[in-house]
Amino acid sequence: MIPPAPAGKRLTPAEYCWAANHNMLVGGAQSRDENGWRIYTEKEQDVAAMTMIGEELVIELVPPRDLRQFDKVKKFYTWSSERSGWLRYTRPATRDPKPDLAADLGSMLGAASWDRNKPPAFHPLASAGGPWICLPSSAVASWGGKIDKDGSDEFPAEYKLYRAALKCPVEGALFGAANGTQAVVLGSKDTLFWKPLDDGGVLARVLSANVDANALEKRLAELPSSGFQSIGELDVKEPYRAFDASVFGGAVAEGNSLTMELSPARYAVKSLTVKATKKEPLGLLLVRLEEIAPKKKSK
Repeated sequence: MIPPAPAGKRLTPAEYCWAANHNMLVGGAQSRDENGWRIYTEKEQDVAAMTMIGEELVIELVPPRDLRQFDKVKKFYTWSSERSGWLRYTRPATRDPKPDLAADLGSMLGAASWDRNKPPAFHPLASAGGPWICLPSSAVASWGGKIDKDGSDEFPAEYKLYRAALKCPVEGALFGAANGTQAVVLGSKDTLFWKPLDDGGVLARVLSANVDANALEKRLAELPSSGFQSIGELDVKEPYRAFDASVFGGAVAEGNSLTMELSPARYAVKSLTVKATKKEPLGLLLVRLEEIAPKKKSK
């Protein structure tokens, strides 16, 4: 195992790799060190473990129930000889995130966590610091997450994108991510909900401490059509995923994101701030994605 680096000291590649993967694994789990391994526990059950062997980082984990979705990356995993039924993943202990991306490690961990802690269909997502970003599902893994000044020389493009996302307005904005990908950024860290609607859906950030999810879901289904301000238009070709922009894309999975099921179409993106009143004490920041009806061809 690798002990934490002293405060202010630049991490070695191995220390960086250990810290990054620890942050991915710890999530809502507790950790302990035992026999050279760091063990991660949820609800008094061991769910993952990590150690260093020479210059390689080794992670073992309880797999998701359905591994068929990971057929394309199964070559990166073997079955553990130490823990029956667990998967084993080995990578070089370097700063390079590509091994984790190639193995789709974040999705593997997230799917397993989702099996253990599956929330109701309409549920809140708490921020890790914000802001929120919504990306096409296929582009999520390329998001660099929070990169501080220390990492800007090594990942300059990812650093610039994250800094730009931090400057997006609270109401929301369209955002140019890597490779010309269109994203939506919500410039705050308030708790987020996603409500699908017949013609799109709405992202709702809640400005109140206590929220009745059932009442909120009903309220979002009865949104007024007036009062929204245009943000722009978005071409959608696949489902989007909303997650905290500080999170590395390789670590984004079901448990720390919301899937925005949207039909391929062009959508109007618009925002509305709903202030709390005595009658409606729930303040909301709304971003509506509404499908634009195709123009009828003239005869």
